[in-house]
Amino acid sequence: MFRLFSTVWTAAAAVALLSAAPAEADLRLCNEAYEELYAAYGYKENDLWVAEGWWQLTPGECATVVSGPLSSRYYYVRGEGVDGTVWGGDTYFCTMSNRFLLTDDPNCMSSTVDREGFDTIDTGEARDWTQNFTP
Repeated sequence: MFRLFSTVWTAAAAVALLSAAPAEADLRLCNEAYEELYAAYGYKENDLWVAEGWWQLTPGECATVVSGPLSSRYYYVRGEGVDGTVWGGDTYFCTMSNRFLLTDDPNCMSSTVDREGFDTIDTGEARDWTQNFTP
């Protein structure tokens, strides 16, 4: 009896381990505010500063902006709500009014580019991170 129970338990444990979903490792931006917002993020890669945006997020919606394990400790985020709320900070990146991917333009010299403040996220040693935009 003990042997049969042990074999059944071992088989059940193996099935449970094999069917477990792999751990996610992403950078996600989530809208927990009461207004629709547009989100952007920045990071440093190979001594170049990179900024990318905009993701349109309705209340309760999230966007995965980095897929896979995080390669940087620091990321920078900005949110702009349709009702005028701004989530930003003291680290500046270049942005554009439309969807953009900008690399290493510290002075935002183009007439179509704006210089905007981003909030710093210190992910520590985390391999994944969810940043929430809250009211």
